[in-house]
Amino acid sequence: MAITSHRKVLTAQPFGHPDRSSSLNNLANAVLTRFEQSGRMEDLEDAIAYNSEALTLRPPGHSDRSSSLNNLANAVCTRYEQLGRMDDLEKAISYHREVLALRPLGHLDHSNSLVNLANAVRIRYEQLGRMKDLDEVISYCREALNLRPHGHPDRPTSLDSVANGVLTRYEQLNDMEDLEEMISYYRDHPPSSWLPRSFHFLQQCCECLSSLAMSSWARWRIWKRQSHTTVKHSPSVLLAIHIVPCPSTTLQMPSLLAMSS
Repeated sequence: MAITSHRKVLTAQPFGHPDRSSSLNNLANAVLTRFEQSGRMEDLEDAIAYNSEALTLRPPGHSDRSSSLNNLANAVCTRYEQLGRMDDLEKAISYHREVLALRPLGHLDHSNSLVNLANAVRIRYEQLGRMKDLDEVISYCREALNLRPHGHPDRPTSLDSVANGVLTRYEQLNDMEDLEEMISYYRDHPPSSWLPRSFHFLQQCCECLSSLAMSSWARWRIWKRQSHTTVKHSPSVLLAIHIVPCPSTTLQMPSLLAMSS
């Protein structure tokens, strides 16, 4: 059995052995895999303990420290998901921050580290509702998206993450800039670039815009009749006209131009 073999190797590599941290890492991965299959909390606790010890053997400056931090962050985040202890989530966020610091722009795993940190902070936002966390999530997701150009296999996932974050903030603050940002993603990325869920988010945005456009046009028509003033278009109607056609409805924004004339 893999776990038994890893334990024997670790026993043969006591404190001070140059390969002990690697053996701890291997054993941690093995028991974590068993946890994922059986759900035994003892295995998860062992994985955290082994990863913690491996981290102590890889102090600042060690070439594998970021790897140990990342493994430990994932393990304690998994325990948070099982037990709901906020202390574990805070630890996971702290570890992911340190990982990101050790993997600056240009590092092969920089974008993945951004995503991992964004995911952990997103969980905290969902629990506590702090807008500061949501802003942070969006910032990390945007940066990850910029590092994944067209054709990158993970670009659809990054689009999904940005779309989710921006739409969530729009739903909280009703800031038109967030809605317009969503539409800009739609303009710049064909439907094939989107995951089904994020394209659904975009459809929701377009429905909101369609409703806004119709409401703006109706208010402008009433104002025009009451004022008896000759005017071509109100600013709010012009704003609606500039938005692209909605993919989820038959309403075509440019048609508003004819309706308001």
